[in-house]
Amino acid sequence: MAKWQRSKMKEEEIQYDDRVNANITKWSLRTLFVMNALLLAWLALDIQGTLPVDLSSATLFVYVLISLFVPFYIIPAIVKQF
Repeated sequence: MAKWQRSKMKEEEIQYDDRVNANITKWSLRTLFVMNALLLAWLALDIQGTLPVDLSSATLFVYVLISLFVPFYIIPAIVKQF
């Protein structure tokens, strides 16, 4: 039974070619770059006083978590679908 399940798992496992892996890397890095640029712009505007926003450490922590979660989990899932 276990041998049959392992063979089924190997059949269901999809092999992606290098183009898909390159697209995943490209879009993940682009997303990470854009999210970091937005964070730097947000911090620069806050320091200048142009955009007074209450930036707490919890807000920054959540933003950093989102900026890491999106490029490394969501983008690869989307690229693999198309």
